[in-house]
Amino acid sequence: MPGSKDQCPSCHALRVELGQLRVASGQRAREDEMRCRVMYERMEQLARLNTLLVSRSHVSGKADIALARSSITHVEEKKTSRSSEPANAQYLQSLVVQQAKQIEKLRAQLKTMAPIVPMDGSRHVPHDNNEDDDEEDAEELQGLTATQPTTIPTWKERKQEMAKRKLPLTSLCAQLSLRERQIHQLQQYIARLEAQLTVCLEKKRDVTQQYQQITQTQQAQLRKYLAVIKKHVETQKRLEYEHKETKQYVGVLEKKLLTVGSNDQRCALSKDDEKWARDLVLYRPLALLPRENALKNPHEAPVIAYRGISGA
Repeated sequence: MPGSKDQCPSCHALRVELGQLRVASGQRAREDEMRCRVMYERMEQLARLNTLLVSRSHVSGKADIALARSSITHVEEKKTSRSSEPANAQYLQSLVVQQAKQIEKLRAQLKTMAPIVPMDGSRHVPHDNNEDDDEEDAEELQGLTATQPTTIPTWKERKQEMAKRKLPLTSLCAQLSLRERQIHQLQQYIARLEAQLTVCLEKKRDVTQQYQQITQTQQAQLRKYLAVIKKHVETQKRLEYEHKETKQYVGVLEKKLLTVGSNDQRCALSKDDEKWARDLVLYRPLALLPRENALKNPHEAPVIAYRGISGA
């Protein structure tokens, strides 16, 4: 129909969009084809690297090496035979995508891991963020093989390694499983260390609590001893003061006795009065003086009055 584009602009827009989608799909198909070729070439390089790694491994025996090589050649023959068939192109593409995912996963894990220093100190594995070239991948794989431990595996481990080598990317999977086993051992060691650390912290806490209790007890005993010492000091001061007052009082009594003796008042003293005067001269304490004899001698009235004034 003439003028159909003017009458139906939506149809024209749909045709234009359809053409753009066809061009984009063609470009996407060409890009996918190029990517598949690149991934296929990389898989061939990885297969060569696998053969090189198997030839360098000192852990497995000659039978394991021959088995790995035969399995790798068998896989390559399968790939070549299937690549000849156009119906298996989708299978190859899915295999390439799966192996590309495995490669990206291994690269991410190798980047997160710490750099491994080999035992001979010849070289170490580089860990850069821009490791996308094939030569760097080859160096990384060679470094990983150089850093493998030379321990003799058991029959079970060797059987597991043989089973893993039958899969694609066998050496990388085996190395990854080895790294995971090492990480598991390190995690167990860390757990044991953490348990020992918790035990040490608990012991330290108990010792700190016991030390605090002992310190508090010693401080309480020290305060008690200081109070007793203070009490004894006060008692000593009080006794010294009383001794001083008693000494002064005895001196006054001696003077009174001398004044009484100087007077010519001769009175017959009884034996008790003589004993009481002798005790006064010898500084006997006032509490032990016989008070019932104080009024027998009428000449001692001034002394008793002085005692009442002094408050003794």
